[in-house]
Amino acid sequence: MDASTSSGSGSSSSNSSKRYSGSFKRSFTHPLIRNCDMEEPMKNFMIGLITKSCDQHKNNYMKTAKEITKRLIRKYNSSWNVVVGEEFGFQIDHDPTRVLYMFYGASTAICVWQST
Repeated sequence: MDASTSSGSGSSSSNSSKRYSGSFKRSFTHPLIRNCDMEEPMKNFMIGLITKSCDQHKNNYMKTAKEITKRLIRKYNSSWNVVVGEEFGFQIDHDPTRVLYMFYGASTAICVWQST
C-alpha cells in the first residue's frame, strides 16, 4: 500500500514536471531582442522575417540563415550576414545602424548584420 502511494506521488511529480516543461517552452514564443540599432521599419521587417523563417524551418539553422540572407539581399540590395544557432559567440565589424541580435523560441539565437 505504501509502495503504491509513493509511486502515485512519483507519477504526480513527473506529470507536474511535464506540465512545467510545456509551459516553459510556450513562454518563449515571442522574439526577445537583445540588441538592435536599426530604424523601426527595418527592425519590424527583420523580426517578422526571422520569426517566419524560424517557424518554417524549425531546427534547420542552415536553411533558416540562407532564407533570411536571400530575402534581405533581395529587399535591401546589399550584402548581409546571418548566424542562427543555439550556442555561438561573435565579434563583428558592422554598419552601426544595421545589426540585430535576438532570441526566438526556447534556445535559438539569431544575429543579423550588414558589414561596413
